[in-house]
Amino acid sequence: MTIRSPYIKTLAATLAIVVIQTAVIVGAQDAPAAAPLESTAAPSSSPTASGLNPDMKLDDLVKQDVLVPALSTVVNSVDRQESTVGRSPAAIFVITPEMIKRSGVRSIPEALRMAPGLDVARIDAHTWAISSRGFNGRYANKLLVQIDRRIVYNATFGGVYWDLQDVVLADVERIEVIRGPGTTAWGSNAVNGVINIITKKSSETQGALVQSGGGNQERDFNTVRYGATTPGGVSWRAWGQQFDRNSGWSDTGVGDSWRQQQGGFRADYSPTKEDTLTLQGNISNMYGGERVDAAIPTFPYQAVVNDVVHGPAGNVLFRYGRVTDAETSWQFQTYFDRYQYNTVTLAETRNTYDIDLQYQFSPAERHQFISGVNYRHSQDFTTGSFFTSFAPPAYLTQWASVFAQDTMTVVEDRWYFTLGTRLEQNTFGHFQVEPTARLLFLPDKRQSAWMAVSRAVRNPTRADAQAILNQSTGFGSPFFASINGNLQVAPENLMAYEIGYRAAPTDQFSWDIAGYINDYRKVVGLGPVGAPVLVPPGVFLLPTPITNNTSAISYGFETTATYQLTEAWRVFGSYSLFEVQSKTSPGGNGGANTSPNNQVYVRSSWDLKRNVQFDLIGRYVDQLANPGVPKYIEMDTRIGWQATKHVEFSLVGQNLVNNHHLEYIESFGGLVSTEVRRGYYGMVSITY
Repeated sequence: MTIRSPYIKTLAATLAIVVIQTAVIVGAQDAPAAAPLESTAAPSSSPTASGLNPDMKLDDLVKQDVLVPALSTVVNSVDRQESTVGRSPAAIFVITPEMIKRSGVRSIPEALRMAPGLDVARIDAHTWAISSRGFNGRYANKLLVQIDRRIVYNATFGGVYWDLQDVVLADVERIEVIRGPGTTAWGSNAVNGVINIITKKSSETQGALVQSGGGNQERDFNTVRYGATTPGGVSWRAWGQQFDRNSGWSDTGVGDSWRQQQGGFRADYSPTKEDTLTLQGNISNMYGGERVDAAIPTFPYQAVVNDVVHGPAGNVLFRYGRVTDAETSWQFQTYFDRYQYNTVTLAETRNTYDIDLQYQFSPAERHQFISGVNYRHSQDFTTGSFFTSFAPPAYLTQWASVFAQDTMTVVEDRWYFTLGTRLEQNTFGHFQVEPTARLLFLPDKRQSAWMAVSRAVRNPTRADAQAILNQSTGFGSPFFASINGNLQVAPENLMAYEIGYRAAPTDQFSWDIAGYINDYRKVVGLGPVGAPVLVPPGVFLLPTPITNNTSAISYGFETTATYQLTEAWRVFGSYSLFEVQSKTSPGGNGGANTSPNNQVYVRSSWDLKRNVQFDLIGRYVDQLANPGVPKYIEMDTRIGWQATKHVEFSLVGQNLVNNHHLEYIESFGGLVSTEVRRGYYGMVSITY
């Protein structure tokens, strides 16, 4: 692959900076050592893996002191039980608070760029295409996303309105990113991956936090949060935040600026050592500009619409957990979520209720069992247009499921075998079985290898079954491609084969690799175009049904490495390879190649002094074959100064290589893409 000379210069400049850092550090060998970087492993108070006792069960292994920091980060998204990265038979990556802070990102989508195997592309200033292991797009529908186990994957099109999702980034405990199926644990639609955004307990956010900043792209942002504990032992926090972000670049001056206000609370209470209760909620109000090429039923049959998206939203969640003994616990959770997403071509309101119960116990020696039930009820109300509509305009979608999973100790402290399945009934997908089998091998405390075979299902959505999208065939033409939902659309099926290996030869160096082959069947595409149909007021519709006409085989791998060169300097790098071959039935229109074949991410984190941090990040994203988007290289940087114990200043530069660059072109819906601009901002953070 040939890289143009500007890219070569950029890579050379990055290498030069790293060489200079090395020279400075080598030259400062006799100077007092700087404070070590904050570990990306879990805090010492969290369960972590270490000194292995051969009589311990798998869940006991995570309750010891840390011996191998790189493998001991706590996770619970693989099988809904607390474990560690080193003992997870899945491709999992954890984005830590330190990584979020030092990267300088200001939104969840930007933070997700740090995870290998994820395709993260910005379409306009507030619209994103994010997926795992392929099939990317604005309406990417094979990635399940949760915020504190509240599902934000919606039943309208099966994806995420990323511009409605916002949290106080300083309150994020970690973001767990699983590449590969997670349907047994989390239900249908966790086909290519699971993202679980976990926020901190309110007891960990006591006192006040004030953050304020601004720049040319992040025009202004402010966060105020306060936490305390009542005399009765209830810890709580409340917060409010807002931001105003500038428009992306376009040669036609698209106004797609993005602003939002949000407020929320969380309260945690432990009446006994065995019981925990959590109540949390938030409300938000979002506005985002966009330009849409919309079909209209009168001459010239196509209109350029400058629109403002309005998205008020709110949710409330309650969780109760009880630990009966070392091997037995259960958890009940319920939430209500409401959002509106109003545009000039389609207005949508959706109310979702969810009830979830899980139970964990050990039915016999060498067995750790977890099971659960879930019910979700989601009602939507839409107001459409000639361009986009749903028939009927209101509809109720329901899910009901049960799951069970057993982790068996085959050889103590060496081999573990997990077998589980989920049975689910869905309004559109009907009855589905989603099994998985996973094998974990621990050669020693510094290595782990795993493999998995899973069947995953992506249930049809309202868009697949009941949407009507009329797209113009050209300016001045009365002929429209009328894409029609199909109630006979079947669920998409995946058989996934995965294998992975992790190692930490030393406490300073660790690496991992995960490979996969995904076999997709019954993938949704567009069927053959029918004969023109004349409809009032004198336009011709070319019926184009949605149908299961595509199959695909994708394969690839992701690898990461972390090296702590000195106490003051750490480097991290990742590489992701993705390939896909798809086949569509004759007369159809399908395909799956909407993701880059190659991605590279490199981060250098350097403590210049005890109170000064310098971070440099480089990203390479390959060209997109469909839609056609050129490859690009970008660089971000951050310098942070801890002026006092309570005050920190930071300066961040983003997308510094190019004045602007294109990341994605959306094929459906007529949304006009804008390019990501070079940006910078300053921020002050005060805690007390």
